[in-house]
Amino acid sequence: MVVIVLALMTSIVTPLFRATMIRLRTEQGITEFLTAVQYAQERAVSDGREFRIYIDARANRYWIERFVEVDDDGERVYEPFEQFGMRQLPEEISFRRVSAKTHRESRAQYITCYPSGACDHASITIDRAHGRSMTIDTRGRIASFRVRDRER
Repeated sequence: MVVIVLALMTSIVTPLFRATMIRLRTEQGITEFLTAVQYAQERAVSDGREFRIYIDARANRYWIERFVEVDDDGERVYEPFEQFGMRQLPEEISFRRVSAKTHRESRAQYITCYPSGACDHASITIDRAHGRSMTIDTRGRIASFRVRDRER
């Protein structure tokens, strides 16, 4: 009898636990991305140089690079910001649409954050579980972005 009760309780609790874990990973992934955008903005101001947050929507990943120099051809050179590293969105969410500048070679989109505290205007839509999506619009000022949560 005890075994039957335990089996019944497990069959009820397991799906709830799984759904909670998925929701937590989803929210954590979105929060980490928003934090990365804000971090790039803050570092641009504190370091007095441009920082970029790159978004590779096909691979569901993002990273930060910082301005190094202007090369002999007049091109701006950026390098990966090692303290941040490459980040991957959790499998439960994905970049659906990114409206931002596109890097010529890598084809990744990016948002440039300037030492003045300004940043490029951009719009990033992230698909979430259960037919929901979230759109993040950067507004051009430090820590100024709008987040819209909606049904797809």
